[in-house]
Amino acid sequence: EILDDYSQFLSHYNKIRVNKYSELITLADNAFLNQQFQLSEALYIDANEINPFETYADMQLDIIKGIARIDEKLLVKFHNNIVRADKFYEQKNFSKAKKLYSRALKFKDDAYAKGQLVSIKETISLKSILFNN
Repeated sequence: EILDDYSQFLSHYNKIRVNKYSELITLADNAFLNQQFQLSEALYIDANEINPFETYADMQLDIIKGIARIDEKLLVKFHNNIVRADKFYEQKNFSKAKKLYSRALKFKDDAYAKGQLVSIKETISLKSILFNN
């Protein structure tokens, strides 16, 4: 009888584990699809702790690490272009600054870079009005 109770307990416990694992994987996958990578990473880690023998969560964590490395490289490229563009902007070399702000926007959608491009356009227009009249 004790063995039967223990067997029933294990069966029930395993069902709970499987359900919780499945729930966490579903939540993690939804977060991943919505590009909420930090949340999905935490959920995959939790799922992995429940069932470390399943490889799916590990594979997804590897993908997230790869995405993070790519994002980091893109941010570095974005930042480098902004720094260079700002220097040209300060030197009033607007054509080079415009190219670099535009290039930076290819790496990250950014209000500052867009604002600088608007400022350059307005400055060039104003110069054109002042010096062509």
